Amino acid sequence: IEASGAMVGGTVEGSKVRFGAGRGKADEVAEELRKATEQADKVAMELTAVRQEVADLEAKIHELGGADRGKGIELEGLQRQLTEQRARSKRVAETLATKQAEREGAIAQAAEVGLAVTKLEEGLAKLREEREASSKRLLEIAPAELSQRLREIQSSVVQASQELAEGRAAHEAIRLQVTELERRLNETAGLEAQYRERGVQLEAQGRAAMERETKLKVELAALKRIEDSMGKEMTALREEKERLVEQKGKAQAEREKVMVRLETANDFLIGLGTKKALAEERLKEIAQEISQTNLVVSYPLPSMDDIRSEMTLCENALSGMGAVNLRAIEDYDEKKARHAELRAETKRLEDQRDQLMALTDQLNERKKVNLLKVFEAVNANFRKVYAELSGGGEAELLLEAPQDPFQGGLVIKARPRNGKVLRLEALSGGEKSLTALAFIFALQEWQPSPFYLLDEVDMFLDAVNAEMVASRVKKSSATAQFVQISLRKVTLNKADHIIGVTKQAGGTSSIIFKPNIGDLSELEKEIELPEEKGGRGLA
Repeated sequence: IEASGAMVGGTVEGSKVRFGAGRGKADEVAEELRKATEQADKVAMELTAVRQEVADLEAKIHELGGADRGKGIELEGLQRQLTEQRARSKRVAETLATKQAEREGAIAQAAEVGLAVTKLEEGLAKLREEREASSKRLLEIAPAELSQRLREIQSSVVQASQELAEGRAAHEAIRLQVTELERRLNETAGLEAQYRERGVQLEAQGRAAMERETKLKVELAALKRIEDSMGKEMTALREEKERLVEQKGKAQAEREKVMVRLETANDFLIGLGTKKALAEERLKEIAQEISQTNLVVSYPLPSMDDIRSEMTLCENALSGMGAVNLRAIEDYDEKKARHAELRAETKRLEDQRDQLMALTDQLNERKKVNLLKVFEAVNANFRKVYAELSGGGEAELLLEAPQDPFQGGLVIKARPRNGKVLRLEALSGGEKSLTALAFIFALQEWQPSPFYLLDEVDMFLDAVNAEMVASRVKKSSATAQFVQISLRKVTLNKADHIIGVTKQAGGTSSIIFKPNIGDLSELEKEIELPEEKGGRGLA
């Protein structure tokens, strides 16, 4: 800022490019170019449709080349269609000429816009020169009114720059649209040339079809004259044909009658052959029956009267025998077959029984072997765990029937430290609890379960034994999860988590949940557990 208050140098900030009235002419030209492009697309689509119709006409004309004389009418229809297509092609050509004229007008407008842009560039150059001159004068004198003039000139320069940029963008858009329109017009011109060439080919094919039609008409007229000349001969031949057809019908009727009689005779012969075969089978059966009776036929044969008398005597003898079960033989055969089936079924069942018994013995032997294996392992674990829990005691498991363990039970014998060997029934409550826990831990070491629930198992134990049991539970918790209900301080001191309910002063209950505890001392006041008594002993 000079002493006079004028501002020199710097730039005009905060101005933004705005598209305003400077683009009106360019927008109009671009809109006209867009419409011209759309019209060119429509013309191209119409040309495509015309080409398809021309192809259809060609196919029909090719079909007409091999058709008979009845295709003349269809040829006339195709000629009418061809005339319509020519008129339509003419209309398309006129539309194309109109669009070309519009394109030329758009190109002229684009040229005008280019001239306007050139003029704007020249004006911008002059304004720049004026700005430089003004800047020089401003540096020399720098009056206040020239500072205002400088700002106005800078605003004019910025506006002129904006208009110039808008004009250049509009000119580039118009140039691109003109290029696209020229390409599409060239394609349309190519399509029009192809269509015209196709029209010429169709005209040639139409003329060839008309010439062929003329030839076919001439041949048809000649054939009609030949047909008229041969009319009498045709009439005589028709009469001869009718007479022969009548004779043929009579001959066919006679033939059918003969065939009926022949079929009747064949059926009769077939019937006689069947009867003959039945008679021969019957003779064979009679011969077999005679051979089975082992009768010796003596000759000469007796007379018929003697045979009748013998038959009467036999009938009287049969009558004297009374009622006879004629199905006895069939019943015997059925019972015999049923007896054979039952014997086979009995044999099959006996074999299955033997197999099942052998399988049972085999499974029992396997069970015995596996039981003894498990028993020995659990017994070894039981001895070790009981000695650990009792502080040096001894215990063992015994089978009541070692030879057949499934027929007997299990006996537990335990000898507490400094005591004598006793059966489980003779132990005290605390000793029983300790022995049962030892047995549970022995089973757990052989085949661990994922989860164990112990309900006040240390209730009858003293502090020392309760602590040993708690230590054992802590050790076994490495391979299984234990949930133990206990009121013993030594047990709670070994726990990883404590969850419980305690009764506070005033008769209200409080829920305690202490996960991952390290020391029970911080909970002693809240839990208020009784003090553990020292010494070792079992209740």
